[in-house]
Amino acid sequence: MHRLGVLCVVLVTAFTVDAVAAGAVAPERPPAGAFRMSDPDGGFTVTKKRTAVTGLHFSFENGTTPTSTCTSAQLPTGKITASIPKKLKITAAHRGGYTTYIVGRNTPKTSNGISAIPATFKLSTGGTAKGTLFLFWDWNAPKNGSAGFVVGGCAMYPNVKKR
Repeated sequence: MHRLGVLCVVLVTAFTVDAVAAGAVAPERPPAGAFRMSDPDGGFTVTKKRTAVTGLHFSFENGTTPTSTCTSAQLPTGKITASIPKKLKITAAHRGGYTTYIVGRNTPKTSNGISAIPATFKLSTGGTAKGTLFLFWDWNAPKNGSAGFVVGGCAMYPNVKKR
């Protein structure tokens, strides 16, 4: 009878350790506040409740931004400032045993598990441009992430950091 009691204690202890270890890798939502992007320069704000992104904006030189393929005749030459005036929802994406937070669509058919969403960008040079966008935060460092934008024929992939 004494051996059975020891076995139960060992099993319960092993189960508790596994449950704590699994909970320790759960990611945090991106922190609230301002984020900046580099190349193209820009930024956005994560809302206080950490459920949406507002004020997404960025600027680039059509044809000269190093991380882009800006050769589209749809956009004017020179500096362009683009903005998204609406809130963009932050959702969870699950990939390969980990969870990260994204703005976009969660899809297993892409290499990073994220599909861009359609967007209309307001241009400071006048008018609008149709395109797509996505954002994702590093699952183990939610103050950092990446983005992807296609505006006209320009594809850009800036890094994202909490200010």
